[in-house]
Amino acid sequence: LKDLFRPKLPSEYADTEHLIVGSKEAKYKIVVFSDPLCPFCRDFMPDIIAAALKSPRKIALYHYSFPLLSLQPASETIVKAELVVEKKFKNKADFFKKLYSLDIQPNEPDQNKIIQTFNGQFGTKLSKQDVQSSTALKAYDAEMQRGYQMMVQGTPTVYVNGEIDDGRLKTQEILKEVQ
Repeated sequence: LKDLFRPKLPSEYADTEHLIVGSKEAKYKIVVFSDPLCPFCRDFMPDIIAAALKSPRKIALYHYSFPLLSLQPASETIVKAELVVEKKFKNKADFFKKLYSLDIQPNEPDQNKIIQTFNGQFGTKLSKQDVQSSTALKAYDAEMQRGYQMMVQGTPTVYVNGEIDDGRLKTQEILKEVQ
């Protein structure tokens, strides 16, 4: 019954800020809410990024971070770090491929260790203060609110052309189409 009331994804979610790869005029606009430490997301994101890179006129891939803190508490720090630095990287596809291969335990409690691992992966020099800054917190809260508005409860949650893609069946069809 809950699925009957799930909202359709508003078109403003497919914005330039969240576009990883592809053309805004692409046939398929795929919006993904995901957690960088979620094992399902770590399997899914590299494949969908590769497909969008291969067929940018067919696939526009948009990304929203939505950490599942009860399962991967370390994701909160990673996502805040991501939101602080991602705009500095010109190649968003490479940035997100690296993000989803970050080698950190999902339940790592040491924020300094998480930041150090993130810095090592991306060649950044973030500090704990950067990740806890008002800018990082504001961006993180905005990202989370987008997920809450769409009733996201698990990751990856995928929308294709504004419609929820439960089970990612439509996405699998698209991946086959572009191979």
